[in-house]
Amino acid sequence: MGREEYIKELIDKRGLTIKDFSKQANIPYTTLLSMLKDGALGGSSVDNVIKVCKTLEITIEELENQSKVKYKTSKELKEINFIFSKLKPKFQTYALSQLKGLLEIQD
Repeated sequence: MGREEYIKELIDKRGLTIKDFSKQANIPYTTLLSMLKDGALGGSSVDNVIKVCKTLEITIEELENQSKVKYKTSKELKEINFIFSKLKPKFQTYALSQLKGLLEIQD
């Protein structure tokens, strides 16, 4: 997940629209839309990035680290969560052990 997607996800988790968030952050709506396009955040003004971070109550470092972490898409995570929730407890335990095993061999 890139930084822009991370910000969108945090805004969504707060139950806000991009427009509502732009008002809270005191950033023009069109400016925020431009900032949230894939790869565009790096070209945004430092002041606006700071406003976004302060409004979301995250540090610049947290935001920066999102560009280094690669997550599955939200759709894939939702599907994994849905399938996992349908498993009986003993199979959930088994599924977790298998996932942990994949982590050990992926590199």
